[in-house]
Amino acid sequence: MNYSKRNKLKQFIDRLSAKDREDFYHELLDSAYTARETQSLRPLVKTLEAWEESAEIFLDSETMNRIHRAEEGIKRGEGVLWNPEDFV
Repeated sequence: MNYSKRNKLKQFIDRLSAKDREDFYHELLDSAYTARETQSLRPLVKTLEAWEESAEIFLDSETMNRIHRAEEGIKRGEGVLWNPEDFV
């Protein structure tokens, strides 16, 4: 993981709630144990990549603004109803 990615992930973790930070560390620890058991770093890498993707979304103010606007719209009853079974 290069410095830029590591810095973004650190910024993200620093902004998480205590519960979300705890979840991150538990997931990281679980994947570290799995990596040791399987003698492969892949589980650890996958966990870090997933959290890195979350960090990119969370740290992008434009994306977060769109998410917040959408959430407010849903609270007001706006939005499009859909059935997930229609996409199967």
